[in-house]
Amino acid sequence: MSEHGEALTILDPRMADISPTTVVANARLKAQMRACGMRPLMRTTGLSQHTIEKILAGLPVRPTTLHRVIAALRPESQSQPGRRP
Repeated sequence: MSEHGEALTILDPRMADISPTTVVANARLKAQMRACGMRPLMRTTGLSQHTIEKILAGLPVRPTTLHRVIAALRPESQSQPGRRP
């Protein structure tokens, strides 16, 4: 196994298929993305519409790209500093 393949398996269990350079979002993550909507996701992640469409289509993207989406979909309580749970 390559050194990159082993390191990427630790990043996030929500990533389904992992290769040394690309990842594919699983069905649960894609469902959360669809529930959020295209425009809000574009604003919060800074990704283009085409990149988000690529993720939703199940095409491979870089791990850092998918991490931006995962971070944007975290619960609101974690993303707003200064609020107490």
